[in-house]
Amino acid sequence: MKVVVGALIGLARKEQIRIRVGPWDDPKPRNVSTVEAEPLLLDWRRNSSAEERADDLERVYDVNVDNVIE
Repeated sequence: MKVVVGALIGLARKEQIRIRVGPWDDPKPRNVSTVEAEPLLLDWRRNSSAEERADDLERVYDVNVDNVIE
């Protein structure tokens, strides 16, 4: 999992992906900066939907910027 998180952080720093945060049922999660995203991505609880729900955490999404339509 460490390799995946490192890759996501690297892609976010290169602005190849965006990191978004929001509740599971939120149709428009908010974008977060790479600085804000890194500790979220490093939080192992966010890799389990059961732990996210148990700890009332927002979901962390990664989105390929080539797929973003604004």
